[in-house]
Amino acid sequence: MYNYTRVEKGINVLNPTTDRVKVLVDYEINKYTMLIMAEYTVDHAVISKVFETEEVFYVLLKPMEIIERSCAYFGSSYKGRKEGTKRMISISHKAPIAISATNQIFVFPTTSSKKNECTWISHQHVNQFRGGRFNRTIVRFSNELEIELDISKGSFENQLYRTAHLRAIFEERMKCPSKPKKNYTLIPNQDINTYIKNVLVSEDCHQV
Repeated sequence: MYNYTRVEKGINVLNPTTDRVKVLVDYEINKYTMLIMAEYTVDHAVISKVFETEEVFYVLLKPMEIIERSCAYFGSSYKGRKEGTKRMISISHKAPIAISATNQIFVFPTTSSKKNECTWISHQHVNQFRGGRFNRTIVRFSNELEIELDISKGSFENQLYRTAHLRAIFEERMKCPSKPKKNYTLIPNQDINTYIKNVLVSEDCHQV
């Protein structure tokens, strides 16, 4: 359960009749998280605006900090998750990541994660999308909320496909398969030491 701080002189997007907004000092992504986008304070500090399925609030962290905290919360690191994506789908630029494959939480960035303006989107909450004005994309989420994002329709579709690919591989590997096949190399007993030595020498040469 999060402890919210209410801030005067704001407007809650989902409740325009109120004069207050909800603010958190920390946050981890969960199954209700749909979208995390950067916001700038009057002092030009970068914080996050988080859209969950039933509420909107601010978090006093950059979007990338929320991503890193969320990876750590589920027992990994952003670097580790990104490396996993590279190994599984050969993508390293604007890479989607598995925050928690067990909980079906996969997110993807709209631009380079190094940029403050990068928005992170939860794959499972994207219902539809269409082209918007000025080469932007209008995304409809699982709660019927529509938001126009600064990413072209083609780029958004590509990011959505990459994330779906990553998700499919995770789901396939998480199934309970039959006993995996092993491709053994059969070596005569008297030659085993020579074989091992040659393999190790070959690996050392590749690492140089």
